[in-house]
Amino acid sequence: MDNTVWSTANYTEPQNKALIATSFSCAGLTIVCSLGFLLYVLIQTIRRKIFSHYMSLRLLTYIEISALISAIADLYSIDLLTNSENNALCVTQGIQIQFGETASILWTFCLSFFIISTLLTKSPGEKAKVV
Repeated sequence: MDNTVWSTANYTEPQNKALIATSFSCAGLTIVCSLGFLLYVLIQTIRRKIFSHYMSLRLLTYIEISALISAIADLYSIDLLTNSENNALCVTQGIQIQFGETASILWTFCLSFFIISTLLTKSPGEKAKVV
């Protein structure tokens, strides 16, 4: 019995192709959107110096970076779905997914904590100040 966690042996050839196409398109869309958001933040930071003033924008930027790391690791799975025996690639993908997903969860928690604390402590029109 094969001791790999991910195996495509149970799927037919058209299902494997659909799985690869779906994985590639979702990872590609995530990468494009993350890079677009990061480019927007970079342009706005250069033009207006807004990055240091808004804590929520910084937190969203960190979430997008972690999503980008995870999406790049998801692109590796396309090579793994073709039944290659590249263990170094598998270990690299595992490390990136573990870091990217954990970072995304933690940054999302920080953002939700920031939103809750802002709603509970600030008046509606007042901007939150970064200490």
